[in-house]
Amino acid sequence: LREIAQELGLGGNTNLLKKALRQNAFAGITAKVSYKAIDKTERTLEADFTRYSVIFTGEKLPNGLKADAVYLILNDIYLEVLNSATRRPLDYNYLRDLSPGCKFHRNPFSDSARKRSSIPLQSVR
Repeated sequence: LREIAQELGLGGNTNLLKKALRQNAFAGITAKVSYKAIDKTERTLEADFTRYSVIFTGEKLPNGLKADAVYLILNDIYLEVLNSATRRPLDYNYLRDLSPGCKFHRNPFSDSARKRSSIPLQSVR
């Protein structure tokens, strides 16, 4: 958590990071969209869901410090759209209107991040 907080310019404030992750995890999505999938099929989706669950965990290290880890478990519906849609337009007005606690400086699930990794995202079971 500390590394992520520092990367996002929050200093070492992990409480702000946890709050933002929780707010984002519980933000509901109502979608009614049509899109062209990578396999060229036309798909439609009408659903209400969240993007992911967030899990904070830690263990005690030999030096006595607590190691922390953050797991984002993507919702199956969200994961399916991420892996099959050819493009996802951003609603910049919506992003601009979000409260500062909900905004992330970098979206690890963006098209460019996904293309750089060239590995499809997978659900953890």
